[in-house]
Amino acid sequence: MGEVLVIHPKPGRVAQSSLPLRYPGRRWLVFGVLTAGLIAMAYWAGRTWKGATADWGAWTWLNDIFGGVAGLLVGSNGGENVPASARLAALLLLILVLAVWRRALLARNAYKPGPVDVQPLQDTTGKSVAPPVADLTAQLRKQLSETSLNPPPGVPEPPADSFLDVVGTVDPDPKLLGISIMRALARLKPKIAYQVRGELQIRGKEPRYGVTVTVVSYALGGCRMTTVWGSSWKEAVHSAAYWVMSSLLPVTRPGKLQPWRDWVGRELPPALFEAVQRGNQLGKAHKNDEALHWYYEALRLDPLNPYLRFKLAKVQQECGLYIDALDTMQGSLISDGQRDDDYTWRLWQSFGHLRRPRYLLYLRRRPDAIDVRYSHAMLLRLYDRNDLATQWCKDNRRDHSREAVRQGIRDRLTPLLAYRYWPIGLMDLDGGPESGSMKEREKSHGRDARTKVEDILRNGSCDRVRLFFQRASAQEMIRLASDRWLAFLVPGISSTRTWTDLRICRDLLCPMELSRAEDECHIHPETAALPRFGRRENQQWHSSNPSSLATGSVEELEKRIWKHLNWPRWPLRMKWPLRTESRQWQDHYNAACVYGAAMRNPWHLRKEKTRRERDDKLAERAIRELQKALRTSDSAYSTVTTEKNMWLIYGDPDLADLRGDQAFTNFVGSVYPQPKALGEPEPDLVLRQMASYDKRFLAAEAHAMEESWHRRGRSWGEDVHSMIGWFREEEDRWKTLRSIAQEEAHDWPTRFELIKKVRDESAAAAPAAEDVPPGVPSAKDLEDRKDRKDQEHLAKNTAVPEELRLILKALDKYLVEDVPESVQGRPEPVAAKTREWRTRLLAADSAGVSHLPRREVEELCMAYAGAWQTLGDWFESPTKQAELSFAEAVEKVPDPPQNLTDPRGLGAPGKFW
Repeated sequence: MGEVLVIHPKPGRVAQSSLPLRYPGRRWLVFGVLTAGLIAMAYWAGRTWKGATADWGAWTWLNDIFGGVAGLLVGSNGGENVPASARLAALLLLILVLAVWRRALLARNAYKPGPVDVQPLQDTTGKSVAPPVADLTAQLRKQLSETSLNPPPGVPEPPADSFLDVVGTVDPDPKLLGISIMRALARLKPKIAYQVRGELQIRGKEPRYGVTVTVVSYALGGCRMTTVWGSSWKEAVHSAAYWVMSSLLPVTRPGKLQPWRDWVGRELPPALFEAVQRGNQLGKAHKNDEALHWYYEALRLDPLNPYLRFKLAKVQQECGLYIDALDTMQGSLISDGQRDDDYTWRLWQSFGHLRRPRYLLYLRRRPDAIDVRYSHAMLLRLYDRNDLATQWCKDNRRDHSREAVRQGIRDRLTPLLAYRYWPIGLMDLDGGPESGSMKEREKSHGRDARTKVEDILRNGSCDRVRLFFQRASAQEMIRLASDRWLAFLVPGISSTRTWTDLRICRDLLCPMELSRAEDECHIHPETAALPRFGRRENQQWHSSNPSSLATGSVEELEKRIWKHLNWPRWPLRMKWPLRTESRQWQDHYNAACVYGAAMRNPWHLRKEKTRRERDDKLAERAIRELQKALRTSDSAYSTVTTEKNMWLIYGDPDLADLRGDQAFTNFVGSVYPQPKALGEPEPDLVLRQMASYDKRFLAAEAHAMEESWHRRGRSWGEDVHSMIGWFREEEDRWKTLRSIAQEEAHDWPTRFELIKKVRDESAAAAPAAEDVPPGVPSAKDLEDRKDRKDQEHLAKNTAVPEELRLILKALDKYLVEDVPESVQGRPEPVAAKTREWRTRLLAADSAGVSHLPRREVEELCMAYAGAWQTLGDWFESPTKQAELSFAEAVEKVPDPPQNLTDPRGLGAPGKFW
C-alpha cells in the first residue's frame, strides 16, 4: 500500500505529521477567482458576438452572459460564429475550474474530515488461532465513533486516482456526452476522506496480540502504518483506534480544538491521546482514582497543556482535593502567553490592561480562559467545613504520605500567592486600604506586604487564611468581570459565563462571603474590603460597605439583584438564536444563590422571631429565582445529562441553609418528583461521597480477589513456578492494603495502586473486571443509602466516618508484617504467612519440584478466598461478628509445610498443614 513515512526533525523542532495537512481556504479562493473569470469570459463572448437578444428588461447583462455561454458551447450566438480559439480557451478554463474545484473538495474532505472507511480486519494469524474478526471490527468502529469519527456503515466506491482519469471517462459521442459528463461530475466529488485497514497478528512472547493498522488519505495522498500490541485482542484493537485518531487529529479540523491545538501539523503521541481519552471516559463514569492517574500520565507527556491541567483540577475538586486543585490550576492561569508579573499587574491595576491591547491576543489563543479563571475564583471562594483554607491549615500526622504532599504544595504555593496577592498584606500593615498608585505602594511597602502574606499562609490561623482566600477571590472576580467585556471583542469566544452572572458574583456573592470571613476574624471595615489603586477602581465595592448585604433589609437586597438581572443586555446578550436558555438559567440561578447565602450569615444580634421572618422572605425569593431559571431552561441543560439537578438539590454550598427550609422541599418535590421523601441536607456532600466510595471500593476489591482465588483453585495444571508468582503478587496486595489502612484511605495513588494490582490479576479471566471498583456514588445514591452514624461523625468535621476509621484501625493488626514475640494473643498476620509460602515455594522450585497435590492446592486457594470474602463482608457490614469472621478466616490460612521438596513431607491427603 505504501511506505511508512518517517520524518527526522531538525534539533529543536517537533516532528511533522506524515499525513498531509491542507487548509481548504486557499483552494476555495482560487476556485472563486477562476469561476469569476469563467463568468467574465462568457460575458465578454456575449458582448462581442451578439446575436438574437431576449427581452430581459433591465437585466440585459444576463442575456450577454447566457448568450456567451451558448455561443461557447455550440459555436454560434444567434447566427454569429464564435471563434474556435475563444471556445478552446473557455474549455481549458472550464477544465481548470473543475480541477481546482475537485482539489478544494479533496482538501475540505481531508480537513473536515469526511467519511472514514473502516475496512473489515484481516486475519493473518493462521488456522491455529481463530480471532473474532467481525466482533473486533465492530469494536474498532465503535472506538473510532466515540472519538468523533463516524465511519460509514457500508463501503463506498473509492474515488478515481487523478483528475485526468475522471476526464478520460467522458464519452465524446454527442448522444452520450451529457450522460458521461454527469457521471464524470459525480465522480469528481470525493466520497472517502480516509481509509483504515488492519491485519490481526500473533506472536510467541508477551504481549502476544497485535494489529498492523494502515491509514490511507484518499483525499490528498499519503499513508501511515504501524503495528500495535496488547495482552488481549480487545486491548490491541483499542490501541489501534487510539493510534488512528492520533494520526488524523493533527491534520483535521477537530485538532484545532482543545487540548490538541498545539499539535496541529505535528506528530501527536498515541500515548497522549489514549491517556486523555481514558481520563475523560473514567471521569464521566466517576472513577476518579483512575481518571486522576490517566490525567497525570497525559500531563507527563504534555506538561504545558493548560486544558489538561484544568481537567485534572476539576476531578481533584470532585475528590475533595482542593489544595491539589489550586496547585494544578496555577499552570492554567498564565499558559496563554502572558507572564506571571503581567497577570499580577492586570489583577490589581485598575483597567491597566486596556492600555495593552495584546491581551486580546491572549484571549484569542486561549478561548477557555474566562471559564478557567472563573473556576479558580470559585475555588478560592469555597466556604465550608472542608474548604481550601481547612485543608491548607490541616495537620494530619497519621497520614504521612498525604501530609508530605500537602506540605510540598504549601511550600510551593506560598511565595507564588504572596507575589500575586501582596496588596492584601497592605491592609494588615496599614490598618486599611488607602489611595495611591500601585507602583508607589509596591515601592514603599511591597516587600513588607509580601512578607506579611507569607506569614499568614505559613503561621496564620484557619480563619485568617480563609479571609485571605476570600479577598483574593473577590479581586479575581472584579478583574474577571471587567475582562469579560474584552471577550466580546474577540471572535470565537463562547464562554458559558455571562457578564450578568459575573456581576452578580462580583457585587453580591463575593462581598457576602467576604463579610462573613471578616466577621469570624472580628474585622469590620468601614468603607472598603479591598485595597484601592487610583481613581478608576470598581466603585461598587467602595461606594458602600459590603457587609451591608448581610445586615440590610431583604427588600434592599432584592432591589440590587433586580438591577443586575434587568440591566440593558444589548448587545452583550446578542447571540444566535436570540433565546439563549443556558445563559438565562445561570443568571437566575446565581440570584437564588445570593438569597441562599444571605440565610447563612450570622444573626446573633437579632431576635429569633425576626431572624425566622427574614429567612422565610429570603427562601421565598430564592425559590422564585430557581423557578425562573428552570422555566428558561430545558431538560437537556439542567437535568440528568448535566447533573445540574443533583447539584441544585444536594451539592451547592450556597444553598445549604435553603435546603433546610420547607419551601425548598416543596419546590424539589414538585419539580423533581422523588420516590421517597427528601432527607435532611448533607453536612458535606464531597466528604460523604468519598467516605461511601472508600467502603464500596475496598469491598469490591476484596470480592474481586475472592473470585481470583476461586478461579485458581478450579484451574488444572498450575506448577510451582506459577504459584510463586501468586504469592509474590498476594504479598504486594496485602502490603498495599495495609498502607491504605494506615493512611485511612486518604491517598488516592495508594488506592489506584491496589486497583491496578487487583485488576491485572482478574482482568484475564473476568471481562467484567473493568467495572471494579465502582465509581464515586452520586448524591442520589447517598440519599438512598443514608447512614445516620456516618452523618453524625461527618458533622464533627472528620475526614472519614468513625465507622470506617475503626475498621481500618482494626484491620491494621491483621496486616502487620512482623509480630513481636512479646505480643501474646495477636493473630499471625496474613502477609507473614504469604511471604513464608513464597519462600518455601522458591526452595521447592530450586529443588526440582514441579507440582503440588491438587487437593491441597484447592484447600489453600479456598482459604485465601475465604479471607478475602470475609474482608469484603466486613466492609459491607461493619459489625463485630464480621470482624471475628475475618479473624477466623485468617487463622484458617494454612502454614506451609517444613519441607516442600520431599513429597512425603506433604502429609496425607487433606492434611496439608
